[in-house]
Amino acid sequence: MELERTKQQRMDLQRLIDRSIAHAQNRGITSDEAIKLIKDDIEYGLTEEQIVLYEKKFPKEPDKMAVFSKCLRAGYSEEAIEVITDTRLNAHQMEVAYDFYERRVSLDAIRDIVFKNMPAKRMRELLKEMLMEIEAKNEDMEVAPEYVKELFKEMKESLMALKADNNKYEALSKKLDEIVVYKKELQIQNNLINQMKKEIMEKDSVIAGKDAEIKKLKGEVSDVNVSTKETDVDVKATDKKEEAVIMDNRIPVYYQMQVVDRGIITDRMLIDRSERKISGFNAIISRLCSKRKSRQDIVRLVASGDLNAEQLEQIYVGMESGLTEEQLEQLINNNLTPDRMAKIILIAKSDNQRRQMN
Repeated sequence: MELERTKQQRMDLQRLIDRSIAHAQNRGITSDEAIKLIKDDIEYGLTEEQIVLYEKKFPKEPDKMAVFSKCLRAGYSEEAIEVITDTRLNAHQMEVAYDFYERRVSLDAIRDIVFKNMPAKRMRELLKEMLMEIEAKNEDMEVAPEYVKELFKEMKESLMALKADNNKYEALSKKLDEIVVYKKELQIQNNLINQMKKEIMEKDSVIAGKDAEIKKLKGEVSDVNVSTKETDVDVKATDKKEEAVIMDNRIPVYYQMQVVDRGIITDRMLIDRSERKISGFNAIISRLCSKRKSRQDIVRLVASGDLNAEQLEQIYVGMESGLTEEQLEQLINNNLTPDRMAKIILIAKSDNQRRQMN
């Protein structure tokens, strides 16, 4: 796998070299030195765009192209390359300028000498003198007086103190950031607490409303109890009245007896044999009244209704069949025929039994 990758890279590099050489030849660059320089720069790693720079500037001067190539390989700035490869210089002057710039002579000094248009030998002498002066100054700095060393020491200490202050400032800034974050978190907590207080107040208000409803219901229950007691009294009074009516409702019965004297009927006597008979209506009312107090409302409905004896009999059958008060009230209030009432009682009884089984 690695071998194939290396082989592919070599093939790509060769294609790049062939393409660059073809472009150079199209510009009229055909010398062996120029072609070799292009090939070497491609292999070194320069781009096609960089190579085009010296091809266009010096298409017929391979020596100057070579100096331009050195500047590119050294990574010089565009300004430095422009001074060193000035078109007014020959290849030797360019070599001198490149050499001294490489030895750290300032670009301004090189520019001053380049613009004087002197031979390469004289340029080298002047640049060499400048280089010697620079080296002498460096040596003087190395043997600087004690006060200069002390000054550098103080400067170093000041820089250290400044760095320490900067660290303190960064620590203070970090602490301030933490305080800001804490304040934000505290604000969020306060908002949550206020929200909880609001919800508690709303719930207290709801509870207070429920308490008022409970008190109202208690009052209604109390009123119902009082009403029930009064109803019990009314029912008891009604029961007594009905019992009195029943007692007073007699059916007269008379027997005629013949008085015979010596085989001859001499007189006829009426003997009162009246008995207290309970009518069908009153009998049913009596049976309804004998039920528990939970049926007293039904009794009141029956007593106040316009039902005949057969309908009342069906009401009694419904009670015996376990119909609910609501179901009995429907039978009483709808004024149904006895036959329909009997069928409805059977249906209601069956439905009630089914509900109990479920």
